[in-house]
Amino acid sequence: MLWFFFPENIMIDVAFETYKLESSIGSQVSVKCFARNTNSIKSVLIRKIVNPLSTTVANVTLPDMSFHVDGTTVSYSNNSLTLTFTSLTCSDDGQYTCIVIKEDESQIESPAYLLVQIKNPPKHEAVAFILHPDIKENKYDTSNVHTCSGDVGYPSGLGYLSLKITDPITNASFTYDKMTVTEDMKIPLDLPFKFKLSLSSGLSIIIVEDDEPAIVNCTRKKEIKFLLQATRDWNKAKIRCRVVSETNEVNFTSVEKDMYVIPDAVCDGSNGSDIYVPHEKIDHCRTYIRCFNYKPTGQICGPRLCFDHQKKYCDWCTAVACESEMSPTTEEQITTTYSTPVVPEIQCPLLSCNPTSVFEMETGNIVCVLNTSMLYDNITVMKK
Repeated sequence: MLWFFFPENIMIDVAFETYKLESSIGSQVSVKCFARNTNSIKSVLIRKIVNPLSTTVANVTLPDMSFHVDGTTVSYSNNSLTLTFTSLTCSDDGQYTCIVIKEDESQIESPAYLLVQIKNPPKHEAVAFILHPDIKENKYDTSNVHTCSGDVGYPSGLGYLSLKITDPITNASFTYDKMTVTEDMKIPLDLPFKFKLSLSSGLSIIIVEDDEPAIVNCTRKKEIKFLLQATRDWNKAKIRCRVVSETNEVNFTSVEKDMYVIPDAVCDGSNGSDIYVPHEKIDHCRTYIRCFNYKPTGQICGPRLCFDHQKKYCDWCTAVACESEMSPTTEEQITTTYSTPVVPEIQCPLLSCNPTSVFEMETGNIVCVLNTSMLYDNITVMKK
C-alpha cells in the first residue's frame, strides 16, 4: 500500500498491534497502539468503551506527560503507546479504542476496537446436585424439582453441564446436554415447563429451566432444573451431574447418585390413611415415604435428623434406631389384613431358629435354640 502525503493534509496511521487479546485473571499482558508522523501528534490515548460512554485508561501527551489508571503502567517509544495490565482483573474485560489527537485538536481513531477477553476455565470442583427422593413410578411431581449446577467457565463455549443416566441392568448410558439434544427431539410442554425429552424406553426428562447463565465477575454458573418420569425398570439407576469441556469431563466436577423409583403399589393397603413407609434408599433412615389418600410422596429429613417410624416424625439421628433399613419394604404392597407366611425353619449346624410373623414396622422376636451342650461367649444371628 502506498501513502501519499501532502503538506497541507498530513495523514496519521493509528492501529493496535492486535485486535484480540485473551488471557486469564491475574496474568500480566500488554497492548500496543502504533501512531506515525509524530511531528503532528499532540497526544495518544487508549479508552475503554463502556456504552454509551468511554473511559480513558492511558494517555501520553508529548513530549513527556503521561497518565494511567491503577493496575496499569504506560510507556511511549518508537511511535507506539504501550499499556500494560500488571494483573488482569474482571473489570479489564471489554473493548478498547486508541485515539491520536493532533496539534490542531482533530482526532483520529483506530479502525476497530481491541477486545480484551478474560479467559476463566471451568473450576475443578464438584457440582451442586440435588436429587429429590420423590420420584414416583411413571409420574412426575411439579413441586419437587431436581437441580444440577456448576461453574461452566467464561466466556461461553469453554464448558457446559451434562446429565448422564446409566441403566441399572444393561449399563447403557443416556445423556442430556446441549451437545447431544437437538430441537426436533424436544416435545414442547405448557408453562412452567420448557419441554420433555424421551431418553430411553420408560425414561423421560422434563426440563423446567435450562437457560444461558448470568455472568458475574467473569464466571458463568449454569443450572439445569428438571423432573424425571421413569418406570420401575429404572429403579437404582445411576444419574450423574458433571461439567464437560469440549468432549471431556472436567476433572473433579462429577457427582453421581442413585435414582430410586417409588412403586405405585406402595400405598395400596393404606386405606387412604396418613401412614409412613420405609424408603429403599439406605441413608440411616433420613429418607422415607409418606402415604396420604393412596398417594406416595418421597420425603427427606433435615440435616442431622432421621425418621423414626415408631414416633412418625423426624428426630435427632442419635435418638433413632434405624430398624427399617434392616428390611426395606418399599417394593412390597402394604396390606391391612395379615396372614402368617409359610417360612421354612432356619437350619444351622449348631443352632435352630423358629420362624415368626409380625405386623409391618412392629417389633418382632426371633427365638433360637442351641443344638449342643457346648458353651459360647457370643452368638450372632444374621439375615441372609
